[in-house]
Amino acid sequence: MLTRNYSVNQDFDPVQFETQREQIFHQTEKQPPIDYEIDSDSDWYGKIYRIWNGRILLGTFHQRNEKWIAEPFYENGKYIKLDCSLQRSFSSDQKAIAYIVGTYQN
Repeated sequence: MLTRNYSVNQDFDPVQFETQREQIFHQTEKQPPIDYEIDSDSDWYGKIYRIWNGRILLGTFHQRNEKWIAEPFYENGKYIKLDCSLQRSFSSDQKAIAYIVGTYQN
């Protein structure tokens, strides 16, 4: 028969333990995704898609030569002037959308 000896630490504070656990949880918690809508319009590229968060235009994307070109208008929640260095091309429209929304949130 196997016996184990357990000792109880008299210095254990359950309130402090719970507080620390909640702090760790909140530090590792991911930011919730934002709600967004997509509409489209015609442009010299053909169809251009706009991503909106309420009344905020997060960015646009369009298809060119079988690639999806994403142009975000925000970085880390702050408006940026049209910055070609943030323009990226992707293999799918979903990746372009994720990039624009991610650039806004990060």
